[in-house]
Amino acid sequence: MIAPGVGLAVRGRPDVELSLYLRCEGDNDSTTILDDSMARTLRSITVTGDAKLSTVDPIGQTSSLVVGTSGSLIVPNVSNLTVRNLEFRIKASTTEMVLNTPYLLFRQTTTGGSTSFMVTATRTSGNSGSITILWYRPIFSYFNTQMGVNIPDFTISNHVAFDHYSNGVLFGYVNGLRQSANNYQFNGVAGVGGSLTIGGSGFDLNIGASGSQFRGKLDNIRTSNISRRDGTNSFVPSE
Repeated sequence: MIAPGVGLAVRGRPDVELSLYLRCEGDNDSTTILDDSMARTLRSITVTGDAKLSTVDPIGQTSSLVVGTSGSLIVPNVSNLTVRNLEFRIKASTTEMVLNTPYLLFRQTTTGGSTSFMVTATRTSGNSGSITILWYRPIFSYFNTQMGVNIPDFTISNHVAFDHYSNGVLFGYVNGLRQSANNYQFNGVAGVGGSLTIGGSGFDLNIGASGSQFRGKLDNIRTSNISRRDGTNSFVPSE
């Protein structure tokens, strides 16, 4: 079981902009996965299928999230689950990722499907590949654009961050180093009524893309309703 947390602190006070924080720490095979952000008392996370924690070769301290062959986490949009910043750790073996197959990591769609985003991981050669964020904006009435970051080796722990700066630019980071930027006005997506799904599989009608079930490990999943990295060239990933 994952013990309830007290949220991270910023300059000695609770970090109210941290809209979701899953430390993924707990007993092996546990399906109790709690939110460690300040919204934890308002939000109940639904665990579906065979999603669970695993203490076998974890990314983090003692355990990591495995969404399995049919599982997912569904995080309801309670207490401002707006995603201006998304950060997580990922690790997978080559047998868990077939070449040139997009695997679904995150997906969020607002009520009525007015806008949405999807994050997928793809192994393209050997142990390497990319993680891509795709999003849709209703002003264009179809898939808008995408941005990716390169992963040199999926078989080791990698920290990935997508950060929407206040000037409208979306930045992508791997292990604290900035890799990419896109100046489309990414809207953060989850303003009202949009739950966040972690794992799973399926097709997004707005984006026109699909993702297969990811069978590797995820850890230290965080979302914030503000920019965390402010366009910096590098930072030290926190755990």
